Amino acid sequence: MGTGLMITDGKYRLRTIIEGGTGSFSKEVEQPEVLPDRFESGTINTCGAIALGAGIDFVNEKTIDRIYKHEHSLCELFYNEMKLNNKKIKLYTDTYEHNRVPLVPFNVGSMDSAEAAALLSKQGFYLRGGFQCAFMAHKKMGTQDIGAVRFAPSAFTNKHEVTMFVKAVNRISVKV
Repeated sequence: MGTGLMITDGKYRLRTIIEGGTGSFSKEVEQPEVLPDRFESGTINTCGAIALGAGIDFVNEKTIDRIYKHEHSLCELFYNEMKLNNKKIKLYTDTYEHNRVPLVPFNVGSMDSAEAAALLSKQGFYLRGGFQCAFMAHKKMGTQDIGAVRFAPSAFTNKHEVTMFVKAVNRISVKV
């Protein structure tokens, strides 16, 4: 299941993609005309809608600015620890500026990014290695052949966890 949103000005009549199986008109083969049922085949993702609402409430309460500053400070901590203390870690910028998206792509020496991510997973840190559906970004960084491990903390990540993560990266870097 997924949660989606469709916005229209009503100027054009939209066609359905999937037919049959709405909860309100289950016996009908074709979609009903009534909205939103017309575009909701199958079981409505009630849990997803509730979770989306809770997520919006969370962001409104914490504010986008505070969440960004928190995530950015954790990226800055990781970046600076690696830049100053571990020469085996390849970082793809000379500095970590305040106008950046809160993520840090990196590689561990010549180790394959997927292998590095797998080793970190074994230590309880689940990151994505590879190209993260952003091949052009990797081409710009020069990682189009090897990808990168993506460190991207969330609003729920804390400084202690980043410190533990730094130690885990340092442990696997000994292998290269």
